[in-house]
Formats: sequence, C-alpha cells, structure tokens
Amino acid sequence: MFEIVKARAAVGDKQTTARVLRKLLSRVQGVVFAHPIYSRHKQYTFWTAVKLASLEMVRTGSLGVGMVMKCLTALLAAVILLAAAGASDAAVRIAQDRGGQIGTYVNKYQGVRSSGERVIVDGFCASACTIVLGSVPHDKICVTSRARFGFHAAWDSGSRGREITNPEATQALYFMYPFEVRRWIDQHGGLTAHMIFLSGRELAAMYRPCYLDSQISSH
Repeated sequence: MFEIVKARAAVGDKQTTARVLRKLLSRVQGVVFAHPIYSRHKQYTFWTAVKLASLEMVRTGSLGVGMVMKCLTALLAAVILLAAAGASDAAVRIAQDRGGQIGTYVNKYQGVRSSGERVIVDGFCASACTIVLGSVPHDKICVTSRARFGFHAAWDSGSRGREITNPEATQALYFMYPFEVRRWIDQHGGLTAHMIFLSGRELAAMYRPCYLDSQISSH
C-alpha cells in the first residue's frame, strides 16, 4: 500500500493516474473478495460502487487525484480492519446434524477451531456432531433454547447392515468430550447403543446462551 501512495507523487498524466488508481483499487478489491464475511453479492456491489465512483471523480475532476488516492488509502485500511473484526465475529450454526463418520467431524471441527469461529448450536446435534464439544473451545460455543445433543456409542456396519458397537472407537469418542460432558454421560448410563439426550436446563448449566446474528453459516 505504501509504494502505491508514494507513486502518487510521480503521477503526471492521465494514463499514469489511471494505472496507479487501478492498482490501489485492486488492493481494496483483493481484501473485500478474500474474506468470507462479505457475501458474494455484497462483494460485487461494494467493489463496483467504489471503482465507478473513484474513476468518475478523477474523470470529472470533482476531486483531485491526490484526494481520491487519500480516500482510497483510508478505505483500504478501513476494509482490512472491518474484515479482521468480522472474522472474529463469524459464527457457524448447527441446526440439524445427525452425525456421520468420526474422522470427518474431527477434521471439520478442527477447521472451525483454527478459524476462530464461534459455534451456535440451534437445534439437534447427534452422534459424531457432538464432537464439536471437545474440538471447539468452550468459550466459543453457545446454545439456544432449541439446542439438543444426542450421544451414543460408536459403531461399525456388520453383515447385512447390522450396527456393531466398536469399543475402541467409543472410548476414543468419550475422551474427546470435556469433563462436564463426560460426567453427565456417566450419570446417564454411559455411551451405549441407546441414544441419550442433553438439552434444556442441564445443557444451559454447561454452556452459555446465545442469540442468532447475521454472520452465520449453517453446517
């Protein structure tokens, strides 16, 4: 960004002005399009408005080139700050997830953990979905009144599609959960073929309440 601002002093003709302006505009575009907190529609709308307005101001002379450059430089800094703030506020919403392969969910929630996203549990989360409780930091998880977790033993598919409990995988799954969840599981008979459900006041005693916002992606 600084080399672009320095180049402003060397601008002496319209062709050079347009080139420098487009280079700075491309920086703004790159930041906007690089962050998922901006929806694709908003990205195009925002970028088109900035580009057309900037080029038109230079063409008509309504603002001097130097002023346009200063405005765009400030805009780029603002967009970067907004993107950083938005990324920290981004959230994943779980509304209806009945689980699947343990490995798949371990990888998915490790990605959520790395991204720093919050997790809003706003519905049913069962089986391997519950791994979120052990993969994402406790302070990054919140639950709504609709949140409901379902726990059961891990199993493999046997002959004729029968479900066969896998003791080793069940033990691994159990120790993925935080202590308070493991204690609750123990108090309700442990992980077996029969699903047990955690919701309501018991769940609210473990995780803070949350409210849906506009920066949520359903998983």
